Amino acid sequence: MKGFKAFAISFITLSSCFYTNAQDFRYLEKGRGAISYERFLRLNEPENGGKRNTFDWLDASYQYKLLRGPVSGSFDGDMRFFVNNRKLGLSLGEAYLSYRGADGSVHTLGRKRLNWNPNEKFWQLNHFQGGRQFRLFDRKQEGLLGYHLKTNHGSFRGEYFISYLYVPTLNPTIQVEDGKIKSNSDWYRRPPEQAIIRASGEATDIAYEVNYPNYADIVVQKSLGGKLSYSWNLASNDADQTSGLGRGQISGFSIYKPESGIRVNAATRYNIADANLNVTADPVVNHHLVYGALFEQEFANTFNRFGVTFVDPTARLGKDFDTLSIEVTNKTSEDNRTGYLIDPKYDREAYLHFSSVLPGNILSATFHGIHYLTDHERGNDDFYGDTVRWLSALGVGLTYYATDYVTANVNLRYDFKRKDNLLDASVTFRPYKTTFVNAGIELISSPNDNSFWSPYRANDTTYLRLGLIF
Repeated sequence: MKGFKAFAISFITLSSCFYTNAQDFRYLEKGRGAISYERFLRLNEPENGGKRNTFDWLDASYQYKLLRGPVSGSFDGDMRFFVNNRKLGLSLGEAYLSYRGADGSVHTLGRKRLNWNPNEKFWQLNHFQGGRQFRLFDRKQEGLLGYHLKTNHGSFRGEYFISYLYVPTLNPTIQVEDGKIKSNSDWYRRPPEQAIIRASGEATDIAYEVNYPNYADIVVQKSLGGKLSYSWNLASNDADQTSGLGRGQISGFSIYKPESGIRVNAATRYNIADANLNVTADPVVNHHLVYGALFEQEFANTFNRFGVTFVDPTARLGKDFDTLSIEVTNKTSEDNRTGYLIDPKYDREAYLHFSSVLPGNILSATFHGIHYLTDHERGNDDFYGDTVRWLSALGVGLTYYATDYVTANVNLRYDFKRKDNLLDASVTFRPYKTTFVNAGIELISSPNDNSFWSPYRANDTTYLRLGLIF
């Protein structure tokens, strides 16, 4: 319990500092922290190597916003302490300061979320920005670190982003111990632990090692992007009584930046003499180009979005942005060792997406859809690679405000091509302003072995959270 006690003391001290400092800011607009304890129970034995069916963890989060004249700011951070093995996970969603000029422009420096494709959050695509990824169904996003600029010219607006720093998605964390790759995450898909040697037909264990790069090689990366939009009916808060149309906007965007997660190249070495198979993993940063268009329109009491997005991981922008080689080569050396170089596959993606929001005081609903225009032949068993998450799917989210103290949420996503069916539901009870109880369930049905979700189809879980808000 020494690790747990040390974490608890550190968190209480850190929270007290945040809270005390926040109260000193006379321009503080809002600040809130929360700490919760969660019991996480799998309903069946997972396929991805976990031995425990029950996990406990301690979550802590803090958010605050400040506003004083033209200056504003935001902070949104989370951390998770795994009680079972005393490991720590961190996530920084936002941390920035903004200045609004007299001409309506907004200059922002720090880590901020880009809302250029709001539909990708529901589908957990993580193209524009990474996800917190504390759990399989976690949809909270992490922003991009750099300089953000917004300009306002009446109905025309612009948003621009430039950066020379890159912070990859921090979760799920992995460790290499005694040649084995381990992770705290229940959804991290581990690489194979054995391989069949064709010459003998026997299985041999795989020993892994990682060539960790210098921090500068990871962090110092360039990004550049922009979004232009045209809006109408900006002054109207209500839908037009004649046409039923309210505010609307059409926009186009393009951004060139590092992918949210780090890719891994692998080199294998097999010693025929002693039948040892060693794999050396090389983490690398790959840039991709994300571009597309989005149409948004209020109609009656709904807000609707339709868009198309393209993702190109092979794009290049200048000599500093060369992508990686995708060759797979076979080499045999004089010391009787055979090696293979295995690189991730770089497939372009294009997809259509839409969403419709129906707000309500008692029941609110959102409807979502996504359809991939590109074909991806690779399955989900690629070495260090994943297939796309969805092919042609619909989703619905419901929030029911039963009372001032009880709220229920249901999210359902179904892929018509792969027959994937994902359901997560929860109920939150707040007997007091400073306490909450949250219970939920996550269910996965994925019959197709080539689906992104198939490695996790045995990860059905229930959970119970007890929390305090300050």
